[in-house]
Amino acid sequence: APFVRLEVQSGTPSQLVDLLTEELELNRERDVYQIDSLLDLQALKEFNVSAGPKLSKYQFPKHVPVPMNGMPYPFKSNGSFAEAGGDAGSGESIFDAIARKDFLVHHPYESFESSTLRFLQEASVDPDVLAIKATVYRTSNDSPVIEALLRAAERRKHVAVLMELKARFDEARNISYAEELEAAGCSVAYGLIGLKTHCKVMLVVRKEKGSGLPSGLRTYVHIGTGNYNPVTAGLYSDFSLFSCDPLLGRDVMDVFKHLTGLHRQNAVGGYRKLLVAQVFMRRQFVEMIDAEIAHAREGRHAAILLKVNGLDDRELVSKLYEASQANVRVDCIVRGVCRLRPGVKGV
Repeated sequence: APFVRLEVQSGTPSQLVDLLTEELELNRERDVYQIDSLLDLQALKEFNVSAGPKLSKYQFPKHVPVPMNGMPYPFKSNGSFAEAGGDAGSGESIFDAIARKDFLVHHPYESFESSTLRFLQEASVDPDVLAIKATVYRTSNDSPVIEALLRAAERRKHVAVLMELKARFDEARNISYAEELEAAGCSVAYGLIGLKTHCKVMLVVRKEKGSGLPSGLRTYVHIGTGNYNPVTAGLYSDFSLFSCDPLLGRDVMDVFKHLTGLHRQNAVGGYRKLLVAQVFMRRQFVEMIDAEIAHAREGRHAAILLKVNGLDDRELVSKLYEASQANVRVDCIVRGVCRLRPGVKGV
């Protein structure tokens, strides 16, 4: 991708700025930003500063999501059993909460450990769980996620993992985890050639006698915007959806079939509820933007709120410009690269 922005410290010699601008093929007036503060705020992480008693009261507490409030938590903070050899414990489980109603969790304001991690940990020890499928893009050192998957395999559950080896800076760690999972008997796949698997999904297949389902099996899914990493889950703003909707379950199952090469996306004719790249997602986004444009032209309220890691797709950027010109309110929250230029007259 081409360079779109150059940040330099205020007072940087003009000759150096000119050289960088020319080499990066940027426009000096439009693409260069003078920064008065630190250029790389991540450097502040190197300072080990204690909050102290006066500031500690302002730390945001990790709330337990409402559907799991009051449930006994059968694991220690490091992910091990609360009691040696113990199971998920007596009383209500996270699967009971999901079976009653889908719920959405907002990290880091709602605890990753008490929701997403608990979902996997309970599945790993629940005797009624038959299979677990998961995608792993990035996770932490000594990951409780990998530990739970290994535990599930030890308990003779079918465990299938899509391990992305092209996650920048985590390639070596992911290869090591993949080898460890394979040695434990897990089925490990590495995605599709030429594509990076960026989705974060888990599928749990559970045997439930009283479910009323013909097969007696129910699928539970987790679909998230953030990595299965308890460290970054405490820093980044992400969402987690938990559901046992059978249509979502079938969609997620089809995603895993596609990622492991069992069929092409076109073979299933699309998905029931999920928006899945590479074939269908852009088309569905365009349809939704067109619907907002139609609302605006008919005098109805029309708005688009977009939250993404990056916005670099030319077709979608053009559609967002078209929506803006049609008086649709467009708000974009973009973490990284952004091709769209806000505030341009006539656009």
